[in-house]
Amino acid sequence: MTFSWLGPGWTDWLHLWFDVPDVPHATFFTNTAEVTIPPGDVYPVDNKDTVIVGTGPDLSVRKWQSGGPSRPEPGDLVTYTLHLENHAQAWGTSGNVWVTDTLPPGLEFVSARDRLCQPYFCPRDPDRVAGRSLAWNYGALGSNNWRDLEITARVSEGVHTGAALVNTATIAATTPATSSRATRQRQHTHDPRDRRQVIPARGLEEPVSIRTSGVTTYRTA
Repeated sequence: MTFSWLGPGWTDWLHLWFDVPDVPHATFFTNTAEVTIPPGDVYPVDNKDTVIVGTGPDLSVRKWQSGGPSRPEPGDLVTYTLHLENHAQAWGTSGNVWVTDTLPPGLEFVSARDRLCQPYFCPRDPDRVAGRSLAWNYGALGSNNWRDLEITARVSEGVHTGAALVNTATIAATTPATSSRATRQRQHTHDPRDRRQVIPARGLEEPVSIRTSGVTTYRTA
């Protein structure tokens, strides 16, 4: 398509609609738009843009420490926030979405609460407990929808100095075919020495670490 003239500061829009073919879930489409570089363009880097969309829901979970001392000791309380989200713009889940948090020996579950409720931050007990794994059922999660879950745990007495506590959280739908990225993994590592966070990729499972005074606590979401 040709635009005859764009003056300084002008904007024009081009809207395109496409029919999605009969393809299975987890099919991804890459759409690239590019404008020709006119003479004298001072910044041609932004003359091209790409959007990737996929069929089916796109679930992810992120986790970080949101409460408690940055260097906890045995007996201290630490709080983690789990942010679960369906990034798909047009696909909700056909099955229930379950979020599971597995506490390691050395962390004791105290309580949990949900952010989106009436009023905000209502107590939310696990819907299922299997050993040290706690699971919450969030039902069907619509497109472009998210929820936050806060989990508070206590560092057990007798945890040895320098112990590694690995806490894992995962998200999955009860109907696997509805999830467009079934094998995605994300690692979220917090380095206590420089406070920087390294996030390689968004995913269904995530680990996080913080250095404590005598205790090393790992968070995985």
